[in-house]
Amino acid sequence: MNHPIIAGHAAVRAALRNPARYSSDLQGDRDVRTYKQLPLEVDPPLHTAYRAILTPLFSMDRVAGLAPAFRQQADGLLSELAEQSSFEVCRELALEMVVRCLGIVLGRPGDVDEWRSWGPDVWITTPQGRSGAHLQAYLESVFAEVAVQPGQDAFSVIDQARPDGQPLTAQEKYGIANIILAGGRDTVVKLMTGFIWHLARTPADLQWLASDRSRIARAIDEMVRWLSPLPMMERIDREPETPVPAAESAYVWVSFASGNHDPAVFASPESVDLQRHPNPHLGFGGGPHACIGNLIAKAETRALLEALFDSGAAWRVASESIDWAQFGDSEVPGRFHSVDVEWTSAPRFSGKS
Repeated sequence: MNHPIIAGHAAVRAALRNPARYSSDLQGDRDVRTYKQLPLEVDPPLHTAYRAILTPLFSMDRVAGLAPAFRQQADGLLSELAEQSSFEVCRELALEMVVRCLGIVLGRPGDVDEWRSWGPDVWITTPQGRSGAHLQAYLESVFAEVAVQPGQDAFSVIDQARPDGQPLTAQEKYGIANIILAGGRDTVVKLMTGFIWHLARTPADLQWLASDRSRIARAIDEMVRWLSPLPMMERIDREPETPVPAAESAYVWVSFASGNHDPAVFASPESVDLQRHPNPHLGFGGGPHACIGNLIAKAETRALLEALFDSGAAWRVASESIDWAQFGDSEVPGRFHSVDVEWTSAPRFSGKS
């Protein structure tokens, strides 16, 4: 889609804070779904009502309470992988960690096998192109289930929500659940894969980070900045400089990646600097649509890193298949197809968690 691009840290941040001009009232991924992701693809004040449904699921207190369970999943996963001499990071480590944690976050541990089967990208690529049929079939099934037998899981919460005193429509329920599953998987898989890949290639950073866990928070922010797992997003410009036909919308791309690699804001943006501070990155967006799940993403990543560090493991890249992207002068992994690593010092565990 050949839209104009809003680029650079200042311009991107200003656009994110100006929903009156740069509207989110659109439907993205038009090749794989027929409804909006909510609350992502509506503007305030409607956005606020939808977001309030999800806020309790992703609050700071709830994330803090889930952290021990995330760590247990990380320990168990690494214990399993320690029995192998090598493994593929994207699917066997990152994806596995994310879907297991998603089972905890959403209260649906029995659905982990289903989510795993979709692979690292929720929009499965078929010979005919991308497909969202598997995700839609899952959503229809799960909402039919909770309508008859509600529980304490996230989909029951959505099903029972009454933001304006009225039940949500099926399309609204699908839109809210869709963003949880699409946004809560793929970008975190990329973040974890990129982090493990970087530490395998940069032993000095691994040693520096493992020696002081208080450094992890800044390091995660730096990897989010550098990788920019979601590089850009669509908006509609309500005040385009060049008029468009009345029947059309003036779509633009807001480039988070260009803001994260803006040399006017970040010294040597092409380099990973785990000590970078301050780090006003835009990797989780900004303004009213700032990523609601960013605390979950950070907590899952921290749990995995701490489990690796506590295990005493070391690892190196055996082979990799990566598509690279150019953001200004920065060459950054755009997509990890595979990163095969082998233990040089295997994790030590007394038993599986």
